[in-house]
Amino acid sequence: MQAPEDQTDTFRLEVIELLSQRANFPLLSANIFLKSSLVDFEGNPVEVNGAGCYPKDPRSKINWLKASQPTFHLLNAPQKPLFQPYTVIKKAGLKIAIIGIDHANTPIATTPDNVKHLCFRDEKSTYYDTQKYLEKTEKPDIYVLIIHDGDVPEFEHREGAPLKGDFSLSTLVKNLLSGVGSPDGKPAKIDAVIAGHTHTFNEYFIETNDKMKKVPLMQAGSQGLNFGRIDLVWDSKTQALNNDKTRVFAPVLISLKECSQKSNLFCHINSSAGTVLYEEVKVTEDEAIKAIIEDKKSQDNGKIKAMLQKELGSLDVEFNYDRIKESVLANFLTDSFLKIAKHEVDDVVTGSHKVIQADIAFLNASGIRRSLVATGPVVADGPFRIVTYEDFFKVLPISNEGVFLYPVNMEKLYRLIQTSIMTCGAYGALMPSGLRVTFEKDCNRKT
Repeated sequence: MQAPEDQTDTFRLEVIELLSQRANFPLLSANIFLKSSLVDFEGNPVEVNGAGCYPKDPRSKINWLKASQPTFHLLNAPQKPLFQPYTVIKKAGLKIAIIGIDHANTPIATTPDNVKHLCFRDEKSTYYDTQKYLEKTEKPDIYVLIIHDGDVPEFEHREGAPLKGDFSLSTLVKNLLSGVGSPDGKPAKIDAVIAGHTHTFNEYFIETNDKMKKVPLMQAGSQGLNFGRIDLVWDSKTQALNNDKTRVFAPVLISLKECSQKSNLFCHINSSAGTVLYEEVKVTEDEAIKAIIEDKKSQDNGKIKAMLQKELGSLDVEFNYDRIKESVLANFLTDSFLKIAKHEVDDVVTGSHKVIQADIAFLNASGIRRSLVATGPVVADGPFRIVTYEDFFKVLPISNEGVFLYPVNMEKLYRLIQTSIMTCGAYGALMPSGLRVTFEKDCNRKT
């Protein structure tokens, strides 16, 4: 899905509306609600926080049967919900319910103004209510949870810290399977979990407390480089899934040349033709998608294509990125932001025009999406290749109001540095430019 050309912020609700009209698949999210629609059981408005939809007055109770999800409001759009809480598909005579849930902390993980009219209900309550509703109405045979949240393995999350990894998603699923916080005291039904958000790789099973059932959970990374697969086997005699035959594969590298280790059971190479096959189906590039991309690049009399091919410089090495640690690429970007960050003001007293240069810049390294790799022409006098605008765009592709200019006092500056130090190998550390930070690493300290 491509953002409309006249929209610079790809996260605003209006943009999502336009994208959803172009998509040939539903947008699933059971926990996004309009704040203005939330009322208590007497019909009184309830003021809530955006993250979690928790009432600001703890005495208030929301009547979720009256809550509304956002609808299309564009003139040429049908008046229907923008998001579906679930979809039910039929395969091999079975009903499969797919429940979509967004990250409850979305309002504090993106630009708040983009979602200021919305709240994101907590994931656990949302799944219980949606699954119980489906059980009474659609009566699915299989339940799949698709969620914009994920675990972070120990090796990637922290280095030498007492907290080993972040497994909040696994904890959520275990709680649901155990009935923790269930309105009727009964456990939720989940047969598979497809997750994301943390850009990590995971493939494992979550067992119920009684060890009678194991639920596969899959994360296949990011950037469309890999895919994941879950095999669920239905036993026609018992009319239930055969847990012993459940398989999960992730991440499986998408390649036209080779089979990855994760795909050995369903992938092989036709040596004579030099092609890769999954389940005897040849893996090829999608010609329709390639045509769409080329068409978009050629629009506006070729100006877009010319912009993408604009030469910015040259490189003889790959500037590798790291979403947690300091890297050459993160330092280069932060230094570049500092160099160009200026604020122009008019002095109303003297009538003069001033240009104020920024003193310090910070960059959240987690926002860097990939390494800077030069793909342009080879420079004649050496091993250098040209870096194009398209190469650079892939590094920071999100237009999400990522650059702010404002005064910061010493107290706030100290807190920013302290918070970054205390991440201790986790996401969220800020890379500085314009100052040197020296500290003693001790991940066992609490403060």
